[in-house]
Amino acid sequence: MNELRAIKKTAIERINAPEILHADVAKAMGVSKSWVSLFSRGVIKNPGIETVATLLDVLSELEARLQQTNSMSNNNSPDKTHSTLDSSDATCPCVAADSFVGQERGIG
Repeated sequence: MNELRAIKKTAIERINAPEILHADVAKAMGVSKSWVSLFSRGVIKNPGIETVATLLDVLSELEARLQQTNSMSNNNSPDKTHSTLDSSDATCPCVAADSFVGQERGIG
């Protein structure tokens, strides 16, 4: 019985991870969002071993999808260690704009 409690505790920790949406879990399990919310708060005392096993399978699938999505978005994002503008380029538009304004007024 202690093993089942430990498994349930693990499921509750995983279902409450910030990146896991209860609506996604509910849809994948075929249960209501209310049930998922109650389970996530530990209100459902005896959900049954099969239900918890299904929940863990769903969580594993959702976590894998999130990891894959994060991996793909990291591969497509620009390299943050190198700016697209170096420090000398950053001031060029301002200098050009100031020069243009000066010429337009006949100054310079």
